[in-house]
Amino acid sequence: MDGVKALLIPFMLLLFVSGCSLGVTEGEEEKIEFEIVDAVTAIGKVGNDQRLSYEFIIANKGEAAVKEDSIEMVLSDWLKKRLLEETIVEKNFEQDRIVVKGFIMFKSNDLPTPDVIQNEPLIKGIKFLTAKGTEVFVPYHSSKGVEER
Repeated sequence: MDGVKALLIPFMLLLFVSGCSLGVTEGEEEKIEFEIVDAVTAIGKVGNDQRLSYEFIIANKGEAAVKEDSIEMVLSDWLKKRLLEETIVEKNFEQDRIVVKGFIMFKSNDLPTPDVIQNEPLIKGIKFLTAKGTEVFVPYHSSKGVEER
């Protein structure tokens, strides 16, 4: 009987340890599911230039980890040609969402704000890397348009 106990204890320990590691697989694929669920953009003149302010809330439905320093705004070609400054002032990361706030200064060549807005979308989306190095592009589809200030 002692021989059976001697074999049974290590066997049960092996079952317990292997059972605890189930579901954790080396090289498991990331579940990447991001969507812009809320966005506020506003534009207004600053001297001879324009300032486009933004705040985006991105749902992270797959809860994939994001490299915080990799976030980039993807701008329209029209805006890129006139770009003076692009600044992200806040990045807030939670498990299920990301909040990105910032502004873009650009030359408007004395175009009035309504004419600038005709070139929408000024922001095409947001690009970043996941912690595993996968590049993600989240498109922005403005339904309300840019608010004029």
